[in-house]
Amino acid sequence: MISVIGSSPGVGKSTLCRALADWLAGLGASVDHFEEADVLARPAFRPVAEEFESTLVQVMKDLTRAVEPADVTVVYVHDDPATALRRAVEREGSGWEDWYVGKLAGSPGTSSVHDLPSAAAHLRSEADLARRLLAGTPWQVLTVDAGTLDAQESFDHTRHHLTESLRLPTRP
Repeated sequence: MISVIGSSPGVGKSTLCRALADWLAGLGASVDHFEEADVLARPAFRPVAEEFESTLVQVMKDLTRAVEPADVTVVYVHDDPATALRRAVEREGSGWEDWYVGKLAGSPGTSSVHDLPSAAAHLRSEADLARRLLAGTPWQVLTVDAGTLDAQESFDHTRHHLTESLRLPTRP
């Protein structure tokens, strides 16, 4: 199982996911590519998603058990949140900024979020937490630095790593 996560909107998670799904399907792998929002609709993941109300550490333990005995590789797409948020605003339009800040500010534990800089600060702390939680799992984590790689370079980097670590056939 391969999971792609990221530090904030605009780092390239969806773009990388589409490229990886196409590449792996082209190799003949069984690919079930689904969007982040679809996780809650998956019966196998529903109990884990509902447990997000309890401690995140326990959720990670539950998720690890839920996917056993699968070997899990998490592709963590990271960029400075302020840069990634500016990129998301450029891509989605100015209305997205107000929507996203409002959405984030309405979430539990985000009362300090009121603009893009405070959203970026919050996302930095979430990224730190995500890295700490992932470090406590048996999963292999591949970090992709979206701040130094464009979409094609991110895909090439990830494909190279997955080809080696999963012992996939190489094709031009």
